[in-house]
Amino acid sequence: MTEREKMLKKVQTADFELIEANLYLDVYPYCNKALEYFYATREKANHLRNEYEEKYGPLTANSTKGDTWNWIDSPWPWKCEG
Repeated sequence: MTEREKMLKKVQTADFELIEANLYLDVYPYCNKALEYFYATREKANHLRNEYEEKYGPLTANSTKGDTWNWIDSPWPWKCEG
């Protein structure tokens, strides 16, 4: 597994944790422990995403910055090794 793939896996894991915390809070909105976990996980996910995008480029079209459309510079899914 390349360094890029390892970083992407960390981003995906943090995003999954964030979604799970979000779903839990939908059912238990007054759980302070879950809310603290959600905020900490959101911070972690944002940090990992920013770190990945600084090194490898945007993960989504919404992440494109600057005066160029660098979203297309990342490998397309069919160009990645399976």
